[in-house]
Amino acid sequence: MLLHYTIICYNNIRMKKTNIYQYSDYKLWLSDRLQEEGHGAITRFAKAMDCQRSYFSQVLTSYAHLTPDQAFKLGQVVLSNDLERKYFSYMVDHSRARDREYRNYLKNEMDQIAKESGRLEKSVGRDQQLVESSAKFYYSAWYWSALHIITSLDQQLSAQQISQKLNLEYDLVINCLLQLIQYGLVEKKGAFYKYKSGGHHLPVESPLLPNFHSMWRTKAILQFAERKEDLGLHFTVVQSISKSDFRVFKEELRDLIERFSKMAEPSKPEVVVNFNLDFCKITSD
Repeated sequence: MLLHYTIICYNNIRMKKTNIYQYSDYKLWLSDRLQEEGHGAITRFAKAMDCQRSYFSQVLTSYAHLTPDQAFKLGQVVLSNDLERKYFSYMVDHSRARDREYRNYLKNEMDQIAKESGRLEKSVGRDQQLVESSAKFYYSAWYWSALHIITSLDQQLSAQQISQKLNLEYDLVINCLLQLIQYGLVEKKGAFYKYKSGGHHLPVESPLLPNFHSMWRTKAILQFAERKEDLGLHFTVVQSISKSDFRVFKEELRDLIERFSKMAEPSKPEVVVNFNLDFCKITSD
């Protein structure tokens, strides 16, 4: 399977690399973004805002500011989603504002947007959740989601075939498939079971999430221990790095997850994969 992704361009302006949520000063973000864009970027950005290049240069080097209209126009071109555009507009308004109470309000709004952007379900476009009664079953053991996803494969599978592919007891497979049908996630067509709906997620606040992570990581370890023909990719290291590099690499991993999600959606369903990823600090600040 070939992993590929596309950088969307508009008038030679690339979409999103410098993470805007790491900035509270829009001029600092613009400076880094322009440097990243390279030669001719100031002219391209000025054109996107319908303003003179000289005025934009003045904004970058003096007390002059973008207008709300200019911030809106630039955001429509250089930023990839409405959340980023809203954050950029708030940054500009925050720099322009003189009233302390209004500035505090804008900063709180910016902090909330940055926090919201950190939720992975926003990155991968999953906004559905199972009802609580279904979720308690679905996330209780690894085989529930495995049985659900295996029915999406591009082939007709009976319960017996599914049982063999996942190395599960036939009676367990039958009972779980019947339950998944009741949840509206799977449907039966003759002797075969087919994927019906999905794309849901567990919010980070859910008490079910630690167990879901744990059981799939355990499953990955067991797969590795069996030393089968295609081991996949397994890596563990404990390393000391700078706080800034931690933030940068965390964003790169987030981008990787987003690319995987976009690739997986149209990808031909031939195999079921288990994609686990952990990158976290184990020491406090």
